[in-house]
Amino acid sequence: MRSVKNKIKVAGSAFLLSLLLAPATFPCTCIIQKHRADFRRARAVFVGQVVGIDRNRLIPERLSGSVIYSAKFKIEKAWKGSWKSEIAVFTSREFACGGFDFQPGEKYLVYVFEGELVAFTSCSRTRPYSRSSDQKDKELKQLDNFWFGLFAKAIPF
Repeated sequence: MRSVKNKIKVAGSAFLLSLLLAPATFPCTCIIQKHRADFRRARAVFVGQVVGIDRNRLIPERLSGSVIYSAKFKIEKAWKGSWKSEIAVFTSREFACGGFDFQPGEKYLVYVFEGELVAFTSCSRTRPYSRSSDQKDKELKQLDNFWFGLFAKAIPF
């Protein structure tokens, strides 16, 4: 009887010790690129207001696992990509990684990637325009700088 209690104590102690020594796990890990690298990779970068959400738009097969809906934006200012007054982009929703849904009437700073125009809302520079932050203000200042755009296209780092 005594050896069974000792085995239970040892097993319990080992279990608790493994919990203490186990590395922390997170639902996702974001790899943050330099602003210049993200600007260079992006197909389009703009500030726009959401004028519509289309959850029934046909999603390209290549994106069917990661994209949920399409958001249409009225572009207020563009630094790269579409020079049209409106653009529709696909978006995904990954709340575990800080993602969010685009809301009609709200304004966003949007970085669009991939050939099918995908705006990721998690682990991305895409964010609500109204969210005040020093990082967003710094990015907007860089986007407005002629030399930033020139060097981002010419120098890959």
